[in-house]
Amino acid sequence: SSDLAGMGLAAKSRLTMSDHFLRIQELLRVAQANSGPKGSQPKIDKAALVALETSTRKVYDHYVLTIVNQAEREGAAELAKAREEYLQLAHDLLDLLEQGKTVQAETFNTEKLKPLWDKAREQINHIVDLNQEGVINAMVDVQSIATANMRLSVGALLLAAGLLNLFRLI
Repeated sequence: SSDLAGMGLAAKSRLTMSDHFLRIQELLRVAQANSGPKGSQPKIDKAALVALETSTRKVYDHYVLTIVNQAEREGAAELAKAREEYLQLAHDLLDLLEQGKTVQAETFNTEKLKPLWDKAREQINHIVDLNQEGVINAMVDVQSIATANMRLSVGALLLAAGLLNLFRLI
């Protein structure tokens, strides 16, 4: 089902975005620990962050192909917007760290980046929930069909047995 694929892709998107956020937070913590007159700023592995960003965008592009209803379409659009805003702010925070502005980076993180990350995370969770609900509904439908088919099969067997007995009597 497209809901099952969507749930998996949304979960993967959540994972890559979480990994990105955690790496940003780790860079901030290292910068905080190293701040001071003799401290040095952390080396930022931009390639790893760009790889996560690329992966997140690719997963999103695949996810969009699984969308089957308007609620998902709206949720995906909101997620894409929040994700891009978050990534831009993450780059702004990295710029502050590269400039050695650790205190400003901490404030920026608390006031801007973290709230936007929370918004994006909530949106991803909403999308996972929508797809999970679709999977559960599909499973209920399959179970209902299986139960109906079993009843039809039992009815057909009973009818066949009755007809067989009737022909024996004739």
